[in-house]
Amino acid sequence: EGDGIPPDDLPHIFERNFSSGRKIKPDMQKKPMLYNDNFMASRSGLGLHISKQIITQHSGRMFAKNNQWGGAEISFTLPYYK
Repeated sequence: EGDGIPPDDLPHIFERNFSSGRKIKPDMQKKPMLYNDNFMASRSGLGLHISKQIITQHSGRMFAKNNQWGGAEISFTLPYYK
C-alpha cells in the first residue's frame, strides 16, 4: 500500500546511503529517528544496500518495482544447486 517509490529514485534505492531521493550526509547517520511505534531506526540508508550485497554474494539478483495498485515490491532470486 502507499505511493511506492518515486520513479526517479528506483534506479538508486540499492545504493549505499541513499534515502528518500538523496544521499545521506555522514552527520545524519548518527541521529536516530523515532517512529510512531517507538522503535528506533537510524538514517543510515544501508538496509537495501546490504541486502543486495548479500544476495549478490550468493549469485542472486535483487529487484524493485512499483505495483500498479500502490506500494512497491522488492524481490530477489537465488540460484538453486543440486
